[in-house]
Amino acid sequence: MNQAQLLAGLSNQIKEISFGMTFKFDAPTFFELYRIWLRQNPDAFEIEYKTDMNQAFEVLKNVATFTGNIDLSGVLALGTPVLVRHKTTELLNVFSRTNRFILNLDCALPASTPEANLKAYVETARNYR
Repeated sequence: MNQAQLLAGLSNQIKEISFGMTFKFDAPTFFELYRIWLRQNPDAFEIEYKTDMNQAFEVLKNVATFTGNIDLSGVLALGTPVLVRHKTTELLNVFSRTNRFILNLDCALPASTPEANLKAYVETARNYR
């Protein structure tokens, strides 16, 4: 059984026991596997920050919801509020043409993340037009 068959079987089992399903991909795997997982009718795809967001948008627009984030370590934890605003706006610009986007911070926000950077992230999202 190859990786694609294994993942397709796993996603069938997950769909049977789940109210909602989000598939999380790392950058190299997403473009190899998203077609298989689309057949499972996921609620969303969470794709890591290293993924080409423009390409992901072209693939998912009008097909599935995208949840995405910025680099938690390099930008949020170690960057400046200016960098956080820039990267957040950059991501929002890519997905501004669809209502199938959820801005998120992934699940592993470093404890050392400065409060000013979190505020910059939230304020940027709230004020984005």
